[in-house]
Amino acid sequence: MRPAHCEIVFAERRRDVRIIVNIAGQFAVSTRRAAGGARPVFSCRAVSVSNRAVALIAQVSVEIGDQISAQLDHLGKLEGTVIRILEHGFAMSIAASA
Repeated sequence: MRPAHCEIVFAERRRDVRIIVNIAGQFAVSTRRAAGGARPVFSCRAVSVSNRAVALIAQVSVEIGDQISAQLDHLGKLEGTVIRILEHGFAMSIAASA
């Protein structure tokens, strides 16, 4: 058990402030097409958001470099590239103007 005065220090390699969230959404991968040519849409859940990236939990595997278009409740449409593969999802950059 830690003493009450003990300070917890967490070393974070990313510089951006991230917000832990639980937001439902959907996403599409630009390179995937269904039989009729339509782009399939998959369910996801955003769990972490910063001004440059978002982490999504999804049951569909993607690859680093895939172009993603995500529609998240309360946040709207986000587009970007997969930059990291997570245990149950992936992190994508957010392509936005300054």
